Amino acid sequence: MNQLQDRVKEAMAATGLSQNALAKKIGMSSAVVSQWMASKYPGNIKSLEARVQAVMDAEADKASVRRFQAPFVSTSVSVGVYDMANLAQRDGEICVATGDAGIGKTRAVKEYVVDNPTAILIEVDPSTNAQVLLVKLHSALGLNSSGTMAQQVSDIVEKLTGSDRLVILDEAEYLSVKALEFIRRIHDHSYVGILLVGMPRLIENIRGRKRDFAQLYSRVGGYTKLEGIPVEEAASIVEAYYPDGVDVARLASVFYKAARGNVRTMAKLIVRVMRICEKRKLEPDADLIAEVSKMLIV
Repeated sequence: MNQLQDRVKEAMAATGLSQNALAKKIGMSSAVVSQWMASKYPGNIKSLEARVQAVMDAEADKASVRRFQAPFVSTSVSVGVYDMANLAQRDGEICVATGDAGIGKTRAVKEYVVDNPTAILIEVDPSTNAQVLLVKLHSALGLNSSGTMAQQVSDIVEKLTGSDRLVILDEAEYLSVKALEFIRRIHDHSYVGILLVGMPRLIENIRGRKRDFAQLYSRVGGYTKLEGIPVEEAASIVEAYYPDGVDVARLASVFYKAARGNVRTMAKLIVRVMRICEKRKLEPDADLIAEVSKMLIV
């Protein structure tokens, strides 16, 4: 067995990488991987091993990124999300939280679900029409995702009534009039809390230029407009990545300015700077942060 085969075998033992997964990543069959691992592959070994090498390097790179990830840090954005989530769940209200991209809304709702396992998170995207939404919610409740839309609504209402749970819809600005109407009906019949989270246009969608959402808008029991974090909060985020050994106060303002206050961009920037520092045996400074920031869209 050669060094690359040993490396693959170690990765399989350490990370659970399967032959099927490796085969999919290199664009070949599982049988080919099996033959190669047994040193019995009759084809072009050099070409195959070039693909495997590229995959293993990419996997190592991903592992490096994961190693630099920081724990969740509470910010004014997450506090705003939590406040609306708690209000919605406690009082059975429909609540709305909006804010620009990259300020930490999605991370906050995911953390809320970790802290409150009875909450249900549905991640919306442009393909989430009314039917898809009902299937996602039906499935999230442990139901079989079958039946007509009317039957699914009935099942969902029955499951949620009296449960005191919370349904969170992230990126809810993508929801159509029909999808939001189903959400309103589910809320009206189950009295379950609903939290709609999304971009600023979400609240405009709910208001509706033609009063399309008048019934939903009248039921909104709480709304918060989330702003980006202030520079003072950047220090907590930087400290989570650098628990010791650096001047957090100095670096925080540099990272914040380079990322223009965007939490997502700042997190990416910090990780890239950390990886470069480790590779080059450097200490982070303003010049390096400025250099790396040029590789990001800010």
